[in-house]
Parts: sequence; C-alpha cells; structure tokens
Amino acid sequence: MSIGENKQRSLYSYVVPSTPIKKEKKQFSAYAFIAPTTILFAIFYFYPLIMSIIDGFRNVNLMGGTGTFAGLHNYKMIFSNGDFLNAFKNTSIYTIAIVLFGTFIPMVVAVLLNLNIKGKSIYRTLFFLPMVAPSVASAMVFSVLFENDKTGTINEILSFFHVKPINWLGQASGILPMIAVIIFGIWALIGYNMLLFLAGLQNISSEYYEAAKLDGASGWSSFWKITFPLLSPTTLFVVVVTVIGGFQVFDQIYMLTAGGPMNDTTTMVYYIYQSTFVNQNPGLACAMATILFIILLIFSILQINISGRNKVEV
Repeated sequence: MSIGENKQRSLYSYVVPSTPIKKEKKQFSAYAFIAPTTILFAIFYFYPLIMSIIDGFRNVNLMGGTGTFAGLHNYKMIFSNGDFLNAFKNTSIYTIAIVLFGTFIPMVVAVLLNLNIKGKSIYRTLFFLPMVAPSVASAMVFSVLFENDKTGTINEILSFFHVKPINWLGQASGILPMIAVIIFGIWALIGYNMLLFLAGLQNISSEYYEAAKLDGASGWSSFWKITFPLLSPTTLFVVVVTVIGGFQVFDQIYMLTAGGPMNDTTTMVYYIYQSTFVNQNPGLACAMATILFIILLIFSILQINISGRNKVEV
C-alpha cells in the first residue's frame, strides 16, 4: 500500500466519525428554531382544539367550572334544531358564491395585471387595499352603502333612475341581505386571491407562450391551454383557502345584518357565537365547532387528493 493511500485512509477515518456529530448539531439548531412557533401553536391552537372537542360532550358553565358529562346530548340538540341546519345552508350558499366569484374575478384581474400595461403597480395596490383595511371598518362602510333608506349610497344612486329605495339589509324572507353580504365577501377577497394568482403566473415560463405564438395560438387559446392548466395548483390553494374562510365568516355578518332578518344570514360561526354568549350554552357551541372542524378537514383532504390524481400536463 502506497503512502498516498495511507494518507487518504487516515483522512477518511478522521472525517467520517465527525459527520454524525455535525448532523446532530444541525438537527438541534433546526429544532431550536422551530420550537417557539411549535410551542405557541400548541398553546393557542392545539390545546383549545382539544378542549373544544372535550367540552362538546359536557354541559359547560360559561362563568367557570368544569361542567358535567352530557354524552351526545349536545349533538342531538344540534341536529334536532332547525336553526343549525339553517345556518349550515346559509354558510354553504355564501361559501359557494365567494368561491365561484372570488376565484374567477381575481384570476382574470391577475392575468390582466400580469401584462405589460402602464401603471400596473398602482392597479395592484388598489386591488390589494381591501386586505389592508380592517374588516370591521370595511363592514361599516358597506353598511352605509347598503343603507335601507334614501340616505344609503346605492339607493341614492338608484333614485336618479327613479327607483324606489330598496331594503338591502332588512328584506325579510328575501335574498337581498345575503347578496349584500356576498358582495362584501367577494370585494374583501379579490386583492389577496389576485396576489396568489400573480405569484402563480410569474412562475410560468414565457417559453410556453412564445411557442404558442409561433404556432398561431390566440390569446384565449393560450390562456385555456397554458395558463389555466399551469395555474391549477394555485387555483386549488385559492379554492381551499376561500372555502375555509367562507365557512368561518363572522365579521360582516355581525356588522351588516346580525344574522337577520329572520335568521336569513345567520352562518355557522355566528350561530356558534350566539350559542356561547347570548344563549349561554358553550357546550352546544363547542359541539358545533367540532362539526365545523370536521367538515373543513374532510373538504381539505378531498381537495388535496383530487388535485394529486388530476394533474394536467401542458
């Protein structure tokens, strides 16, 4: 054996034992960095989730105390009470509407603002402003817009066309209150979803469009056969996030309609709030919150599985 081979072997035997130690140090550093976030997540998210599930099986006193075991009593009350089913129906209508319009409109806006147009940075900022404004303040502005009498901005505009004032937020057994809430929800979502679609568009290589242009493809054909398929992961993420946000809607309901009129705009989260703080029944509210969590979990898992099976190739 040559001297060079002995040196290489000695060097190898010196380096190899230190490798696991370096890996352990790196792993320890990684765990140290994620530990604060993990601890805070466990305290403020995981622990309340577990306690909410447990309290769904108990009669809980809002003023304190552990409460007594109630079994499935709270869940029986949920499905025997038409108010919860009505809240689920209203939530589903709201969610379907904002998913359809809150996905399509931001996608179109993002495609337009991704073009080489003058002042696109200003337009992007204007569309994103609703995300910066507090939802409660925005809801107060919309309550002025949809004011039921002649002082409401929309009714004042309609008066120029000799249209009588419309009771937007107080029409009993009508669709106008839900439409007003849906319009607010779509307006609040456009900026955030547009930003997500812009990020997805900028990850699409320009070579696809150049090749399509050489083949004589039109703008619509390029969008349908290139942009839309390659945006499918972003679209899936937008849909899932929008569905979760739709089922958790509360601010605009509380500020615009307070669940009325005649519970026509009462959603699941608003009904959970009423059950807890108005009806003084936290156990029932926790049971409803558990059902809402299961619905969102199942939907998210289904969406992810569907996305993994239906990958579109360009």
